[in-house]
Amino acid sequence: MGAFRRTAPDERHRDRRPLPPAPGHPARARRRGAGPLRPRAPAGAERAPPLPGLRRPRLPVRGQPALQALGAADQRRRQLAGVHPRAQAQADLPAAARLLARGAGGAQRLGGGGRGGGGGPPPRGGPRPLLPPAARSAIIGEANSALGDYVPDNPQPALDYLHYQRSYKTAYEVALMRLAQRRAVRAHRAAERAFRAGASEFEIHMAYCAAAQQDATEVPYQNIVALNTHGAVLHYTELDRVAPAESLSFLIDAGASHCGYAADITRTYAGDCASEFQAMIDAVDAAQQAMCAGVRAGADYRQLHLDAHLALMGILREFGVLKVSPEAALATGVSAAFFPHGLGHPLGLQVHDVAGFAASDRGGTIDRPAGHPYLRMTRVLEPGMVVTIEPGIYFIDMLLDEVKARGHADAVDWARVDFFRPYGGIRIEDDVLCTEAAPENLTRAAFAG
Repeated sequence: MGAFRRTAPDERHRDRRPLPPAPGHPARARRRGAGPLRPRAPAGAERAPPLPGLRRPRLPVRGQPALQALGAADQRRRQLAGVHPRAQAQADLPAAARLLARGAGGAQRLGGGGRGGGGGPPPRGGPRPLLPPAARSAIIGEANSALGDYVPDNPQPALDYLHYQRSYKTAYEVALMRLAQRRAVRAHRAAERAFRAGASEFEIHMAYCAAAQQDATEVPYQNIVALNTHGAVLHYTELDRVAPAESLSFLIDAGASHCGYAADITRTYAGDCASEFQAMIDAVDAAQQAMCAGVRAGADYRQLHLDAHLALMGILREFGVLKVSPEAALATGVSAAFFPHGLGHPLGLQVHDVAGFAASDRGGTIDRPAGHPYLRMTRVLEPGMVVTIEPGIYFIDMLLDEVKARGHADAVDWARVDFFRPYGGIRIEDDVLCTEAAPENLTRAAFAG
């Protein structure tokens, strides 16, 4: 910073200061900061009326009368602009609420100025109050968002309806989710490059965040960056700072967000692309694509989950890990040791979005299939829904020990388990939009772009 020299008032901007106007000049009477000079109307002349609705009236008082004047002016202005008065009701609410909160009684006047926010009838000929009486309102929100008598009560019927309807995405919401996919895909590619270069889990995570241009507080969930046996931990988030001596495998489950909407993508890579583990990844990927093709209107997500068990157990039998049929592995619970989570979940404003079990917009739930307590969605698919499809195969010691303890050790070739154990596991996840016709795989489209 340069030196600062205090100057006398008459020295400041001496070279740029205009000469003062002569005494009696109209500029002498002009208020500082006013606009350009206008010719003064002759005394007694009638002033032209202003254009109606283009300037807000000065609000003489605060509270409900101020709101009524503001509402009448805004309504007229929007009519002149061709905008329906209700089109911006939601956007206007915070400003109007702040205006009234400054007045006497604060938010109590939002209901119309009556006692307890009762919202008495509007003045004759005036606009209706902005909000209905608090006692007749369903108020959704957190406890700290209360405004006077308008305290969130979150009535269950209202929540049931809103949550259920959130399952059906508009074209605008889908467009935002596509943008989230592009951001996440860009970061996934950067993460794979870091893995191929021998980076540690922490370094891969940092490369991902840099490519996504989002840090750990902005991504929709904590990144899962797992090398080798860490891939067998479903929600591994330790992020080792030192790379292993040999990186055999890499599982990354990481997303991105755009305007609050989430992408949720998982990929698995082998260090040796010619290894048997890579062949198993390819088999899971092919099966996963077939599962994504099943995201169609009328499909029961519970059945998709059970079919995924059969497909994955078929892969394990093909690679010599299972010695029994896929049906037998599903019936005995052996399949749950290798595929211990659900096929997927709803996706939207939340990663695990709401209403995955909703029976209707009036409440009620749809139960999970017996023996599958971790499935996060049980609904029948309909157009507009976005769901994840994320099958996986893992080699988790604790779950495999339970297979032995339950008397099903003969169903597994343990030598083959020992061979694949150092790789941890495989999971591949895409986000899929259900439509009136064929499903739209938002993730594969982003990778192809």
